Amino acid sequence: MVRLFVHALLLLVGSSLAIAQRPEIPDDIPLDKGTRDYLESLPPDELAAVLEVYQEAFAGQVPAPPELITQQELSLYGKSPAVYPSPLAKGTGTWADAYAHVKALVNQMTNEEKANTTSLSDSGVPAIPRLGFPGLRLHDGPNGLNALEEVTAYASGITVGASWNKDLAHARGQSMGKGARRKGVSNLLGPTIGPLGRTVAGGRNWESFSVDPYLCGQMGAKTVLGIQENVIATAKHFVLNEQETDRNPSMFGFSNASVSSNIDDKTMHEYYLWPFQDAVKAGVGSVMCSYQRVNGSHSCQNSWTQNGLLKTELGFQGYIISDYNARWGGIASTQAGMDLVTPPSAFDPANPLGLPPNISKAHEGSSSIDPSPEAKYIIRQGAVEGAVLVKNVNNTLPLKKPKILSLFGYDAHAPLVNSPTGANSKYSIGYQSVNRTKVQVQGLFVGVGECPSAATLGTLVGGGGSGSVTPQYINSPFDAFQQRAYEDGTFLYWDFDSEDPSYSESDACLVFINEFASEIVDRVSLADQYSDNLVMNVAKKCRNTIVSIHNAGVRLVDRWIDHPNVTAVIFAHLPGQDAGPALVDIMYGEQAPSGKLPYTVAKNESDYSEELLWPVRPDNSSNYYTHADFTEGSYIDYRRFDALNIEPRFEFGFGLTYTTFNYSDLEVRHTEANSSFYPPPGEVMEGGLESLWDVVAIVTARVSNTGEVTASEIPQLYVGIPGAPIKQLRGFEKIPLHPKEGKSVSFPLTRRDLSLWDTESQSWYLERGEYKLYVGSSSRDIRLTGSLTF
Repeated sequence: MVRLFVHALLLLVGSSLAIAQRPEIPDDIPLDKGTRDYLESLPPDELAAVLEVYQEAFAGQVPAPPELITQQELSLYGKSPAVYPSPLAKGTGTWADAYAHVKALVNQMTNEEKANTTSLSDSGVPAIPRLGFPGLRLHDGPNGLNALEEVTAYASGITVGASWNKDLAHARGQSMGKGARRKGVSNLLGPTIGPLGRTVAGGRNWESFSVDPYLCGQMGAKTVLGIQENVIATAKHFVLNEQETDRNPSMFGFSNASVSSNIDDKTMHEYYLWPFQDAVKAGVGSVMCSYQRVNGSHSCQNSWTQNGLLKTELGFQGYIISDYNARWGGIASTQAGMDLVTPPSAFDPANPLGLPPNISKAHEGSSSIDPSPEAKYIIRQGAVEGAVLVKNVNNTLPLKKPKILSLFGYDAHAPLVNSPTGANSKYSIGYQSVNRTKVQVQGLFVGVGECPSAATLGTLVGGGGSGSVTPQYINSPFDAFQQRAYEDGTFLYWDFDSEDPSYSESDACLVFINEFASEIVDRVSLADQYSDNLVMNVAKKCRNTIVSIHNAGVRLVDRWIDHPNVTAVIFAHLPGQDAGPALVDIMYGEQAPSGKLPYTVAKNESDYSEELLWPVRPDNSSNYYTHADFTEGSYIDYRRFDALNIEPRFEFGFGLTYTTFNYSDLEVRHTEANSSFYPPPGEVMEGGLESLWDVVAIVTARVSNTGEVTASEIPQLYVGIPGAPIKQLRGFEKIPLHPKEGKSVSFPLTRRDLSLWDTESQSWYLERGEYKLYVGSSSRDIRLTGSLTF
């Protein structure tokens, strides 16, 4: 964290200051020797930049008094149950052969060699040549390889979530795993399945697949299976890492301790643990523990979550690795279940950014780019299928060889810089689309910062932070629409700089905007005034205004969505390097849009509630230990909107296309599996008690394409469990259909899908009574209803 802060800070403000004499580092800044020595080596202007932000960040702040810290610390004891000792893995299921091999290997290792496998060195987990152990090379990230050249920028997690295509998630994982292996990586640090998105403005929601644990779990499991055909996958961040604000104490020790995510046992099991259980069931090789606290105890030394939930209850057989600099106690973390420490603690002036220094030198110059047609298809198709059409008045789209088009907006053209020089450009292409400010770096500096709402310097292909990728190329919307104009003989006007551009008569006006998000900081708004003004100004003049948004999460649109001249709107999410061709494919009808929202878009920010909208922020003077209390339980996103009868702007699971679908022939049947109140006893395998995965019922329906265009529909099954939220997603399939074609779809329901968690017996149970079933095109567009009874 120190390394990341220092280098990012210099990149942001270092070059802008000139100073006559060398400033002094105040003695009262509590720096470790390595960091102080490094700062002393900086040129005067760069050192001045660091000190300037220090003064701004801590102006007027007083460290929390020791007596307050002690008093509040005592109140935390016992909030998170103690689960010791860390269980010994058994090598069950698919792990049997690997464990037998490892047992024989460990018996031949010296104590020093054993110790070295629990902490990363500069080259990763060291090899042991005499025993034939090749070591481990770990590298970010969840959307492709981070901070390297000659890599591929895939569609981000939220985009794949919006595709609702499990096969695409698997294929993308395969391709990412192949690329990692070509670069010498043996453990790819992805997928991200936490945060889920409890905090609507969360800075890392874009890395994950959905706010819904079922959708996130299904897509995460498929990604794990794809990655692990080539390298080890890491499911992260375990668990409750639902905000960036105050996730880590300040490097200077003046801000709060890490925020504590406080949760009850029932909500943990029924919501936040759910996607990790799917990943474990899929055989994920490693899990990364997160920065923040859980019920007062640091995640990476929390014995309840690691020893109890992950290793015992879910039967996890792999290893737990810490997020970078997320280990707070050596022996305590190990006893609580953490297996591998990242990174080495020593500060390295040669690597001030703190990037994982564990790609072998032999592979640094090699390319991970897969030139095969299959890989190119995955890159582009991820962007196409993850785009969601939310408005299309009178069949505005698809475009039909327009004579004149006007293109507006900062997101239309590629960023002006994609340079291999400078660690920050490798670290995050997202930052090159953003007007960077000191405030952004304060997320590293004091744990609290502000994220620019829009990346106004060019096409946004991904978010910022360790999940970002420097792409092989960026095929921007402007590039793609110019090529299409060349093919069709269309004349183009464009203005990418003006907030209120002039207008010439056109068949359509395309406005390209975005919504940025990044690791380290949370978002400060769900819309930005500049972009909204741009849309309104164009719509006032152009009667056929089409809006494309590359959005990193929920983006409110109510300021202009009902304007009569706004005729079509696409939430294109974060598409990766083929951003432009994907939009051309959709807007010209080469492919019908097929994405569905993996979250709810509200009409007003207040519809989400203050507690779920923004992160909890620190208050040094009165509350050193910041707390985020998850008292809403599982009533998040559409569950909350349903319970309170709030009308959303666009509901969870919503998305338009260029045809229509009919639903019919709902059938519901029980299987012969045991449907007792409590699950029958049995062995705990990967994913938990075996009987939780028994299929106890099957729901089938028929979906038909009643229009004239080939398109894919995503029928969704929601279940109303007695005593639980009105509807919970429990099944979906993406099915392509030609005009007039119909197909049957089947939704197998496991005992786990229909169960609730009993905190007293510490067991899942099937409630007695009627389970309502809803099959439809979204969470509110319900076409068929039925029921099950237990």
